[in-house]
Amino acid sequence: MSTTNQAVLLIGSPRGTHSTSGQLGAFLLERLRAQGWSASTFVARKVMANAAAWTELERALAAADLLIVATPLYVDSLPAPLIETFERLHELRRATAPVKAQRMVAVMNCGFPEASQNATALAICRHFARRADFRWDGGLALGMGGMLSGQPIAERSRTHKVAVALQRAAADLLAGGPVSGEAIAALAQPLMPRWLYRLMGEVSFRLFAWRKGVYRLGAQPYAREGG
Repeated sequence: MSTTNQAVLLIGSPRGTHSTSGQLGAFLLERLRAQGWSASTFVARKVMANAAAWTELERALAAADLLIVATPLYVDSLPAPLIETFERLHELRRATAPVKAQRMVAVMNCGFPEASQNATALAICRHFARRADFRWDGGLALGMGGMLSGQPIAERSRTHKVAVALQRAAADLLAGGPVSGEAIAALAQPLMPRWLYRLMGEVSFRLFAWRKGVYRLGAQPYAREGG
């Protein structure tokens, strides 16, 4: 049996590795690989649609020391393929207990300005971890995820705060976990003033509408007269 620490990254976004979730997870994996860990990456949508991919996930997870779940927020929950993956993994692990202690951490992002919007979905991840016999090593939440737009995270101005927070989280995991409150708080910090983020969103929305030939917004066709 290999003595190398092994990690599995499970991406909840249907966009896979090119998504913001994929980049957040990949950044963590690279920090683990730099310390000698081996790692593999799976996309929930693909493993649920392909029997061979599911078998590969089963095999990788059986040997893993750490499961990293990186996912976007869908309203106030998780993407459906990730929920299905959790359900199937829970059934699998109820039928066949893991052969060693394993850990799980979740990294969530949302388009809302507040990272706290991820709280309910992170609670779902925590519940899954406990029911599926993973040691819960914490959940990290990022707001204003639209600023990243699936771009790689690096030491540059727009993603500097994200990189610093994830580096701290990786150090915590390498030390045996769990993720520290300092790392969680650092990632939750707004990437820009909330008013500016909302303004940029409004401008982007109106530009998108303009390109589609919609020049006036604000119609309320179902509003009651005098209501």
